[in-house]
Amino acid sequence: MTSMIVKPHWDESQMNIIRSTICKNCSDEEISLFAYVCQRTQLDPFARQIYAVKRGNNMTIQTGIDGYRLIAERTNKYSPGKEPSFEYDKNGKILKATAYVKKQTADGTWHDVSASAYWAEYVQEYNGKPSTFWGKLPHLMISKVAEALVLRKAFPADLSGLYTEDEMAQADVKPIDITLPEETKQPVKPEEPPAPETASRKDVERLLELVKQTPEERQLNFFKVIADKGWSDPYKMSAKFCSFQISSAQLMVAKAKQEVSNEA
Repeated sequence: MTSMIVKPHWDESQMNIIRSTICKNCSDEEISLFAYVCQRTQLDPFARQIYAVKRGNNMTIQTGIDGYRLIAERTNKYSPGKEPSFEYDKNGKILKATAYVKKQTADGTWHDVSASAYWAEYVQEYNGKPSTFWGKLPHLMISKVAEALVLRKAFPADLSGLYTEDEMAQADVKPIDITLPEETKQPVKPEEPPAPETASRKDVERLLELVKQTPEERQLNFFKVIADKGWSDPYKMSAKFCSFQISSAQLMVAKAKQEVSNEA
């Protein structure tokens, strides 16, 4: 029986980044599976287009909605659909969002495809309340989940086994048990989830200097990512994110210098 394990195509320094950040706590077999999905989807883990998340004993391979759109675009059989539609309850709260795309079948006909995401099934909550982005941008967040569902429905061969971070957001929230013993009458206020450690000013300045040395497309993507994460001030980015970006930028700069050296 032929083995489906794929040997990762990254060099030693890249593998160290994969193991320590992008596929943290994943086994060699899981990293091989991750490498296979990277090759199949042509997404770049070092540009944060694709990454793995370990939940218990299971690994989930995730991307952002832009990664999904890129994969669909490469099929040459995809076209964006109309604006998403929403359904509300009697109090004006979102019940579900429906997203639409167009797909061309083998006979050349274009078809409308739709899929719905229900708010209660995907909203990320802390202590019974929507998290920051789900609270401030509810239509955007639930519509991105619906778009991911419809893209995977339209292109199952290309997107099976790959999930978006918005779909899996609720899986990262640990339920807080606030059940009181029978004899306890005092209410207990659940603790807020700990805020991620902020990167040091020195590390942020080092990262920004490295980013300046990367191609313009990489620079634009970097600032788009930190904006999407809500860090309008780069000095507020998390230490973990900053560390990963430094490693990624160093590799990109080193590769560019090597190419220049080879040409000379």
